[in-house]
Amino acid sequence: MPLAILDIGYPGLGLGGLASGMFSVATSGGNPPTGKADVTIRGLSRAGLVLSSRPIDVGVAALLSPDKLGLRAVIASGGKTIGRAQAQLAPLGEGDLATRIARARLFGQLRYSGPADTLWRLTGVELFDLSGPVAIGADVVGTLEAPVIRGVVRATNARIESGTTGTILSNVQASGRFGGSRLVIDRFAADAGKGGRVTGVGQFDFAARNGLGIDLRLQAANAVMINRDDIGATVTGPLTFTSDGIGGVIAGDVVMNKSRYRLGQATAASAVPQLNIREINLPEGGEEKAAPTRPWTLAIKARAPNQVMVSGLGLTSEWSANLQIAGEPQNPAITGRATLIRGDYEFAGREFELARGVIRFDGGVPANPALDIEANADLDRAQRFDPRHGLCAQAGDRVHEHARAAAGRAAVAPVVRDVDHQPVRARSPAARGGGGGVAGRRQRDQSDQRGAACGGSRPAAHPARRSADGAGHVDRRRQICDAAALCGDRHRRPGL
Repeated sequence: MPLAILDIGYPGLGLGGLASGMFSVATSGGNPPTGKADVTIRGLSRAGLVLSSRPIDVGVAALLSPDKLGLRAVIASGGKTIGRAQAQLAPLGEGDLATRIARARLFGQLRYSGPADTLWRLTGVELFDLSGPVAIGADVVGTLEAPVIRGVVRATNARIESGTTGTILSNVQASGRFGGSRLVIDRFAADAGKGGRVTGVGQFDFAARNGLGIDLRLQAANAVMINRDDIGATVTGPLTFTSDGIGGVIAGDVVMNKSRYRLGQATAASAVPQLNIREINLPEGGEEKAAPTRPWTLAIKARAPNQVMVSGLGLTSEWSANLQIAGEPQNPAITGRATLIRGDYEFAGREFELARGVIRFDGGVPANPALDIEANADLDRAQRFDPRHGLCAQAGDRVHEHARAAAGRAAVAPVVRDVDHQPVRARSPAARGGGGGVAGRRQRDQSDQRGAACGGSRPAAHPARRSADGAGHVDRRRQICDAAALCGDRHRRPGL
């Protein structure tokens, strides 16, 4: 019998495998029921949205008498026994069979030494995965409704990995003890990237209202905690992971030692699509009510004095930042501001040196930061006059261009300057001629003579254009001719 059939009574259980064997229950004359079971489960696993546990084989033998229930189980993987368990519930008390079993006194034992992922993935927690060798020795008393667990857990050279955040913790060394319904982790240490370290304590509550409760408190030191294609962070500071069995919160107040962010790829690391399934025409009529679900969310404050490397959209740069990170781990909502330290900007095939920059994150999902930068480019003197830009570089001159970009769109506004750092583009006739008087007229006459090289004698300016010149605007043809005259006749282009 496929175990997937249990999803009919317990939606979302997600168990896989095939069960075979014998199971019988008998009642007579109103007496308590009796029965026995001898069942073998091949390939027991639990599949989630992302992960699936490693299949194991389980053999179960159980005996039900009027006053007690006993069972034994053997767990095997790859032909090797990795665990054993036994339990007894007595006396069974009064009521229906389910009530009698739930309220009976429990005594149980579990011994397990094998891969951690086999047991971890049965919990249904998918934000991160636990793998590697683990040893468990536990005794259970109390009742099924309120178990009291005593024992120890030890993991050596284990591994914790999150496909959502890209986190990888290797060489995990952990030890803990069972107390009541909780597993208390007394010691936890792991490597997190090259030279990074994570230590901490925590606990897991097996009697949480909505499933497996989690309360982990970690201290990171140069630890690589996010490593995705679009964003990465190496952090130092406290981090907490809390959950009541449905969803959870990752919180912290950290300093980013190193981080990276790639503009224009916020949607590349998108979440796995959720399938909305609704069952109708149930035997009792009506529709099935979906179990409540909540995603994991972030509540992190992050500060970075430097080494926030931002790339993409032409940028290669380093920034400082002060950010608040919320939303879901696979698509975070980032709020805050980053300030430029240094960097370069490439636009229209030309390299610019960033002089000032600010990136503002408004908390949008996916992230769409507003980019405000100012960049300069120094052109050497040997460059020829380019009429497309109205630029001319003579020996010893420095031509500066300023670029501005906003909201991820680069809009270039070149400002041309001569050796005296005076704008060439918007110079008035008086400024070009050196002022009034005889000297000024002589210079203007020389300029007019050079202007003939641009296509003959200079035509009279249209009144509207003459007025515009007075307001500080530039006649395009006049600008080109003036710049060509400054460069000399050898740079004159035919037709200009």
